Amino acid sequence: MKKTYFIFVPVIIAVIAVAGLMLIHRAPDQVIIGGDSDEHGCIGSAGYLWCEARQECLRIWETKCDDAQMEFEISTFVSDFGDQLGINFGEQLDASFEWFTEQDGDYTSEAVQALSYTIDPVSDEVYSLIRTTLMDFGFENDQYNVSSGTVVGAEGFKRGITVCQLRYELKVDANGIDEFIEGDLNDYPRSLTLTCGLLDEIGLDQ
Repeated sequence: MKKTYFIFVPVIIAVIAVAGLMLIHRAPDQVIIGGDSDEHGCIGSAGYLWCEARQECLRIWETKCDDAQMEFEISTFVSDFGDQLGINFGEQLDASFEWFTEQDGDYTSEAVQALSYTIDPVSDEVYSLIRTTLMDFGFENDQYNVSSGTVVGAEGFKRGITVCQLRYELKVDANGIDEFIEGDLNDYPRSLTLTCGLLDEIGLDQ
């Protein structure tokens, strides 16, 4: 009985060792990124998708594919953003704006195709809430995209390739500008316009 026992134990150990070696040799094939390339050679596990408009593989959070991507991403974001705030951003309109960047002391601008939403009228409290919540959503206030004036002010916000302009405006009749200059700013209603689009590439201002 003891002989049988001593023969049986080494056999079990050998079987386990062989099985372990087989698993070790097979494991790399299961974790290597790149084994899932599509017909265009785009590696999905690395985040690459085929962009027909550019005729290349790209990561859509780093490079804009086309305006269809922009419209989907921005409309989805604004819808989720409004739901989070309990605010209706109103009618969606096609728009564009200039996004300014600085690199090594040189200033450039890019025309951004975008979608625009306006709340009219809007209170100071709602404006402040929208501004704060943008940053809670991971947007950074961009110092190169700020403009200020007595009647109109705007700020730029950026997250990845998504850029937004938040425009806050006092509604002043051009014929009543003299009265406005002498009056109380709190007497005038405000409107807010949120305009968002996608930069062509994330590296343009990084």
